[in-house]
Amino acid sequence: MAVEIVLPTELARRDADGPREGLVVGVDAGGTKTLAAALDLASGVVTTGRAGPANPDAIPMQDALAAMVEAVREATGDRDDTRGVVIAGAGTDAGTIGAAVAGVLPAALFVNDVVAAWATVAGGKPGIAVISGTGSNSLGVDAQHRARRVGGWGHVFGDEGSGHWLGAEMVGAAIRAFDGRAPATALGDLLARELGVPDAGAAVMRLYAEGAGKTAVAALAPLVSRAADDGDPVATALLRTAGEDLAAHVQAIADALDLDAGGSLPVGLTGSTWKAGGALVDGFRAGVARRLPNAQIQRIETPPVIGSLALALHACGRSDAVDTLLSDAAEQLRDA
Repeated sequence: MAVEIVLPTELARRDADGPREGLVVGVDAGGTKTLAAALDLASGVVTTGRAGPANPDAIPMQDALAAMVEAVREATGDRDDTRGVVIAGAGTDAGTIGAAVAGVLPAALFVNDVVAAWATVAGGKPGIAVISGTGSNSLGVDAQHRARRVGGWGHVFGDEGSGHWLGAEMVGAAIRAFDGRAPATALGDLLARELGVPDAGAAVMRLYAEGAGKTAVAALAPLVSRAADDGDPVATALLRTAGEDLAAHVQAIADALDLDAGGSLPVGLTGSTWKAGGALVDGFRAGVARRLPNAQIQRIETPPVIGSLALALHACGRSDAVDTLLSDAAEQLRDA
C-alpha cells in the first residue's frame, strides 16, 4: 500500500491574486549541499545562496538548520520582502524536521525532497516523480491533491532500483560468479579494476575494510551500465530488474490515486541513476505501460530547487507565475 502524504494546505492553493512584488524562495536541502533560490516576483531575476549539507539523518539537526538559514540569507541578501519560503530536503521524519525549521525560519514550509521532485515534474499538477539516485523514492499527486509515496525506506531495507541497490547487486553477482555459483560476468573484473585489486574476492574484502558505505557502494553503479553496454547479460538483467522495481512504485501509486483517467499523465525521472538508460529505462517503461498506458515518461533535467520554487509560488497565491516565471528561472539556475 502506498504511504499517504498529507501536503501542507498552502501547497494546494491555485490562486493568482497573490503579491506582484517581493521574493519567493525555494530551497534544495540535500545530503551534500544546500541551494536556495530567491525569485523576484517583479523582475523574474533569481539570486542564489549556498551552504553545506542539511540532512538531519546524517548530521546533527542544528547543523542542518544552520545550513538552511545560511543559504536562505545569502539568497535574499538584505531584503525584507520575502513572501514565502519552501524548503525541500532529505530526511526520514519530515514532521520533526519541519517543526525544527519553523523555529528558525518561521515563514518557511518544509517538505520531503520527493515532494519538490513531483513539483519539478508536474508544476503542481497531477503527476508522478520517480527518484533514483543513491537511493530511490517516488511520489504521485492527483487532481484532488491527494499524495502517495512509495519507496524511500533507505538502503538497508529498501531503495530498490537505486544506485546503491545496483552497486550492491553488482558486487553480489560478481562474488557469486567468483565462487562458481553463478554464470560468469564481466562485473567481477570491472569491480577489481575499479578498486585496484586482483579479483572480485579481494574487491569485496576491500569494500568491507573501508566500511562498505552507502555512497561508496552506490558509486559502483556506473560499472553495471558499462558492462551492459558491452553486452554482459548479467549486467543487463540487473538494469532491467531495477527498472521493473521502479515501475512497481508507479503501479502502486496509480492503484492508490485517481491517475489513470483520460489524457496524458507526466511521469518524470529524476536522479543520476537514470543516466544508465538502456535496459533500466526499457524495464521501467514496460512495467509502467501495463498499468498506465497514458503515461508520458521523460527524464527531468531541471534543477530540483525549481520544484521548491514552484511550491513557494503556489503557497503565496501566485500559481499563475509557475508558467510565466519558472522557465526563465530554470535557465538562470541551469548550472547551479
